[in-house]
Amino acid sequence: DGHPFVIERPSLYVESILLAEIPDTNTSDNNAMRPAEASLARLISLGMLGAGNEVSFYASEAADLAGTLLYYAGFPLPFPATLACRTLLPALVQALICPISTFAFKREAVWALWNAVDIPDKVWIFPPELLDGNEQWNVFDVQKDLLAEIIRASPDETARALIDLLSTDADATEASLSLIDLLLRRELDSSKVQLGGKKISTLFEEAGLVDALWRICDEDTDESANAEMAAEILDDFYEQEEEEEVDESLQSGHFQFQTPCIPEGGFNFGA
Repeated sequence: DGHPFVIERPSLYVESILLAEIPDTNTSDNNAMRPAEASLARLISLGMLGAGNEVSFYASEAADLAGTLLYYAGFPLPFPATLACRTLLPALVQALICPISTFAFKREAVWALWNAVDIPDKVWIFPPELLDGNEQWNVFDVQKDLLAEIIRASPDETARALIDLLSTDADATEASLSLIDLLLRRELDSSKVQLGGKKISTLFEEAGLVDALWRICDEDTDESANAEMAAEILDDFYEQEEEEEVDESLQSGHFQFQTPCIPEGGFNFGA
């Protein structure tokens, strides 16, 4: 329909879902919740009611659709998918951390969250007209804001939920591990994210990440991408801490090898 934010690429016409029933954007309030994203958020919330398989199925389908739409998040505001993150990310996080959410529902939720923040792989589709002359916009700044939105509301619960998915199938593990890796690497500690005074690496360590990563590495027999990513996280964020623990143990007297008491005349090595 010639809307300025509908990119002329067939794969991106899903944005029209978010723009449905929206009046002229030149006069409408860009901060208003749009009908499509509000409806999706309500459908996703149904999966947290424990109301049965049918409800859980529709909630999972809504989370899947949200992930498709949020794949194009990251363009500068007021691009519809980026704006929709304000409504859909909190709903997806609640689906992920809810104790009665089904595994299938959580898997769709974590993939939707990952789609929203997996920005570098889709930079090539960003339309030049949105990038040219927009020097103040940086794709990684948008990515960091989205990651902060995911972790800040319930940091401990979110960390535990992501780690729990690492012991499930390879598909859920891939999305959860990728999201954990990005959360650790985007320097959220230096931002305004409140994590109870903890570094984000400490947050995940206390939730059991190190043991989960070792299990992925130990159980891998195919040199999978998941195992490689798990090993890199261990090397980059937790190897130094393990070395420091060993050094402290040595300094405190643990692992000291006492000089053996040799009897007078020495040991008898006779046959």
